[in-house]
Amino acid sequence: MQIESLLGETPRLVPGRIALDDGTRVITYGQLVDVVVMEARFLRASGGLRFAVLAENGCGWVISDLALHHLHRLNVPLPAYFTPAQRRHILDDAGIDTVITDRPAELQEQWPQFRLAGLSPASGLSVFRREVDESHRRRVPVGVTKITYTSGSTAEPKGVCLSTATLDCVSHSLANATAPVGAQRHLCIMPLPTLLENLAGIHAPLRAGVSCVVPPSGVTGMSYGGSTLRNCYARSRLCNRKASCWCRSCCACWCAPLRAGTSFPRH
Repeated sequence: MQIESLLGETPRLVPGRIALDDGTRVITYGQLVDVVVMEARFLRASGGLRFAVLAENGCGWVISDLALHHLHRLNVPLPAYFTPAQRRHILDDAGIDTVITDRPAELQEQWPQFRLAGLSPASGLSVFRREVDESHRRRVPVGVTKITYTSGSTAEPKGVCLSTATLDCVSHSLANATAPVGAQRHLCIMPLPTLLENLAGIHAPLRAGVSCVVPPSGVTGMSYGGSTLRNCYARSRLCNRKASCWCRSCCACWCAPLRAGTSFPRH
């Protein structure tokens, strides 16, 4: 099973270790597999084939991401900092039929064609569906389960296709490369739809048995310095010699999946 492969032996050896902590919800490694499998069953039952995730950093975002990885379903993370026009382009460009979100009112206002399909008991996020004409939906290369979009300077971001094998290979390599750091807790600062934070901040640490602290942007302030970030570090107890900001060890190799990925076919 995909999620068991990613987490390895940690759930069995140290089930009480914290896997995810967003300040309001804590999930241990012993609980994480069951939570992800529950989310995967819910998403499979929704009937969706191509998913987008539009939500704040937090346990819900991670659970949905891991569940889609587990299902091998297409997952397109939607950055909240993209403009409505950019997000609309992505939804249509990738042929998204299902959106997982924590902002249902905003979604219904901007894209009324999506209809509420349910509320996940695992992630706590709302799921919206719309019908997509298969004859007008672009082909996705075989094996691709994630498309990451770069904003560029236009209203039409470009998508890069990434396979499950590529994602797993890179996160495994990052976990091995950062093992000498001895990190015990990792703080996610950047938005999780950013490929660097998604892989180096979630998949790689979980593969290494590290606790992931995933506070929302209201806590971090999305700031890379200043009192807000220092307070966030202090609250997360990350200022000890065993802790590390994972990105510091990963920045040199984070672009590997982008190099290995392929551009989204135009036809």
